[in-house]
Parts: sequence; C-alpha cells; structure tokens
Amino acid sequence: MESSLSDRAELDFPLMRRNTCLGAVFTSNFAFGLAFGGLSPLISLTLESRGFAEALIGLNSAIGAVGVVCFAPLAPKIFARYGAGVSLSVCSVLFIGAIALFPWFDSYYAWMVLRFGIGAGIAMPWILTETWINQITTQKLRGRIMAIHATTIAAGFTVGPIMLAVIGTEGSSPFYFCALVLIGAMSPLLFIQRWFSRIPTHGKVRLSGILLLAPTIFAAAFVAGALDTTVFSLLPVWGLRIGLPEAQAVTMLSVFIAGNLLLQVPIGWLGDRYGRRRAMILCGCVATLGAFGTSQLTSHWYPMLSVMFIWGGFGWALYSLALAMMGERFNGGALAAANAAFVMAFEIANITAPPSAGYIMDKMGPNGLLAFMGGITLLFTILVTARGFWQRDKDEAG
Repeated sequence: MESSLSDRAELDFPLMRRNTCLGAVFTSNFAFGLAFGGLSPLISLTLESRGFAEALIGLNSAIGAVGVVCFAPLAPKIFARYGAGVSLSVCSVLFIGAIALFPWFDSYYAWMVLRFGIGAGIAMPWILTETWINQITTQKLRGRIMAIHATTIAAGFTVGPIMLAVIGTEGSSPFYFCALVLIGAMSPLLFIQRWFSRIPTHGKVRLSGILLLAPTIFAAAFVAGALDTTVFSLLPVWGLRIGLPEAQAVTMLSVFIAGNLLLQVPIGWLGDRYGRRRAMILCGCVATLGAFGTSQLTSHWYPMLSVMFIWGGFGWALYSLALAMMGERFNGGALAAANAAFVMAFEIANITAPPSAGYIMDKMGPNGLLAFMGGITLLFTILVTARGFWQRDKDEAG
C-alpha cells in the first residue's frame, strides 16, 4: 500500500504538460474558492433574513459537509469505473444545478437537500484534483506545490465575500452568478481531464487500513478542518465577547486569513528542505503557542494581530504539509483512497469542531475558544512527535 515515491513523476510526465495541468488546477482552485467563499455567507444571510434561528442556519451549513463525507468513499470507485470526463461532468451538473435551484424553492428542507447535493457533487473534483497533483508532482517540489494549491483556494475564499458585497445578496442573481463562476471553475479541469486517466485505480483498498497506516496525515487533516471552521465561525464572536468593536473583531479574522495566504509557500519550502514531519511539529508548536499566546495579548492590539498572522499561517499549513506527506507515502489506487479518507477527516472536523468549541466557550467563557484550538494542536503535536520517534525506532530495528 505504501510507495517510496522518488521523482517518478518527473520521468513519466513531460514538464510542459505538468505545468499546464498545474496551472489549470490552480486556476480552477481560485474560481472554486471565489464561488464558495461567496455562496456560504449568501445562504446564511438569506436564511437569516427569512427569520431562521442560528441553530438552523448552522445545521444547513453542516449538511454540505455531511454530503462530502457520504460521497467521498465512493469517489475513487466512480472514477475508476467511468473515467474523469464522465465523473467530473456528472458531479458538476449536480452541484452547479443545486446552486441554480436555490432561488426556486422557499422551503428550508428543500435547501437542506440542495446543500447536501452541493457537498456530494464537490467531493469528486476535490479528491480527484488533489490525488492527481500528488501523482504528477516531483518529490523535491511536493511541499511547495501543495502550498500553492492551498493558497489559491484560500485566495478565492478571501475574495468571495468581497464579490458578494459588490453584487449584493438580494434575489436570484447572486446564486446564478456563483453557478456561472463554478462553470468557469470546472472548465479547466474538463480541458485537462484526458490526462487524469494516469491515476491508477486498480486494486481494493480499505479506508480503515489507510487510516491505521498513516494516522499523522489524517490527524493533520482533522486539525486543519477544525481550525478552518472554528476560526471562521467563532473568532469574531470571541473578539466581541472580550469587548472589541465589531470592526476590530472582523479585522482579526482578516489578519488570520492573511497569514494563511502569505506563509503557505515558505512553510512548504521548509517541509521540502528539512522534512515534512519536522515542519508539522514546528507548525503544531507555533499554532499551540499562537492560541494560548493570543489569550494573553487581548490588551495589546498590534502584538495580538502579529501573533494571529503567524498562527493562521502555521496552523493552516498542516493541510498542505499533510497532502505532501500523503503523496510521499501512497501511490495509485492507495493514493486515491487516502485522499478520500483525508477529505472525510477534514469534513468531519468541519461538522464537529464548531459546536464543541461553542460548548466550551459557554462553560469557560470567551477564552474557552482559544483553549479548544490550542488543545487540539497540542495533542496533534504530541502525536506527530511520538509517531516520529516510533518510526525512527522501527527503521533502526528493521
């Protein structure tokens, strides 16, 4: 199941074609981030304007992640049977069609079904593109390429809310605009889909075996998913509860995202240069210190923002580092199955982390949020360090 990938991709895939494909995927990433960065707040704001409670709005958001989790295990099998072109086309019709149907229904339950359809449809391009990037990327550049991959998505998510502010949230137009952007996002993937067939998918691979073989990778996916949704959902709330004005509470989130955008590639280079496990340990330590350090800087605005910038970059880098480590460990059908498990871990965290953090905030006060985020990164750091020692002892014994 494991693969000792060297620079096989450099030998098997011509440089010009690889660069063309990576450029197409990164362009698609930005468009996906742009559409979903606008769509998520659009749906929430529309539900809020119709008088739905916060719990129901949160449930609607979570059902999209449930769709991804339910469909992700099937994605490698569907791709193996029908190929990239058919799989991507059918899935794009599913999630783009679901978005276009939102204005046609007023029922909350209909919107739940459509949100589930979006999650189910997006699982295929998500898993397929990440698997394929890993398959064609050389070992010495894998960390940086995965960092660029994460950065282009994050850039789209950053611009998405700005786009929504420009076009507005009233009527059906914003939904149709998001659907059109997603048609544009799928176009580069369909253009290069003939090369996706290079991903071997033969053989039966159990997800349980994948999870047991590489717990560090999937723990990193879970932590990244937990930080992602928890920060977006609750960091502004934390700012308000400690007495900051609303503008400053929103500014904190922007600074956190800026760290994610600007530090991914340098951290990816560190992983390529000094080892991805070491880079993960560094990220875990910095993210832990960032969470607990922020709680001590609430009266010092600019030092707190500086810590949040670093925290955001190193915390989210766990996602791209874990993807790079996955490409180092797996190949072929095992890589596709591993990516499906990776996406499931990320989305399960999306579902479970925000309510858990909210509960701790209710019990401990505002700083319960920082205790939660610092706690999960601390546990992760302990795990990845212990696994490193275990792996070293295993190699020496072998």
